Amino acid sequence: MNLSLLKEAHLFYLSILYGGMILFFYDWFRIVRRLIPHHNIMIAIEDLIFWIITGFSIFALIYQYNNGSIRAYCILGMGMGMIFYGMAVSPFFVRLALKIGNFFKKILRKCKKGLIIVHRKRRQKWKGKKV
Repeated sequence: MNLSLLKEAHLFYLSILYGGMILFFYDWFRIVRRLIPHHNIMIAIEDLIFWIITGFSIFALIYQYNNGSIRAYCILGMGMGMIFYGMAVSPFFVRLALKIGNFFKKILRKCKKGLIIVHRKRRQKWKGKKV
């Protein structure tokens, strides 16, 4: 097989992986946004930063493996990776991560309530001992 063709096949494979990774990292933003409510301005800033970083990483991939030449198969590969991850993995991953996150949120709320109660009792105890 031609070395040039192998290089392009490798880049196509990496493009598919990059597409999946892009949505994987975006899923983390989605999970955090559902667990911790965000203001619309903060969401816009987060999205802007995410897509700037993503753009630079895609540029670095294409520059490193294809000397900066954008090929249709790179874009196609990234799209395929996004579609595959978005349909096959993302719904299950987000659902599972939200269940785990909500579980820990409940634990933290209970701990917070317990700490508030302990703090109030201590404060009352110390107020009672004033000279």
